[in-house]
Amino acid sequence: MTPNRFGAFLLIAISLAYGYFTLQQPKAQALGDPGLTLFPWILTLFLLFLSGLLLVQDLRGLALPKRFSFAFTPAGVRSAIGLTLIFVYICVMPYIGFFLSSVLLFGSIMWLVDERRPLIIFGFSCGVTLLLFLFFGVLFQIPLPKGTLLQEVFLWA
Repeated sequence: MTPNRFGAFLLIAISLAYGYFTLQQPKAQALGDPGLTLFPWILTLFLLFLSGLLLVQDLRGLALPKRFSFAFTPAGVRSAIGLTLIFVYICVMPYIGFFLSSVLLFGSIMWLVDERRPLIIFGFSCGVTLLLFLFFGVLFQIPLPKGTLLQEVFLWA
């Protein structure tokens, strides 16, 4: 089995599972109301479509690569570290809050891609975090984690 065929089958299974979990959401009550399930169903159908295209390309012999090498390269190691950083970010955000965890994530990723100027790293990290806060927290009124750990440490503040 080629990596593309394996990936296509895996993505089809994930999209079908996601679609199944979407069925658990409440349906729309009012006529014309798209409800909570519209966007997840769009994602499910889009993922199924792209997975099907990958499978068809592989079966026709047009998908690349034919063989896959598990050699460790510097780019692959950086990618794995970047994914690990994102996982750690998601895990620690409820404890240290959105602002601190986001600044640390973006700074770490910039360090990972060989940016070594501290002022650029700090400025970019703070700027992107502020932009995300304004976009999600202010514009869309999405509550962002405040961090329970720091509230206990700085209880006197």
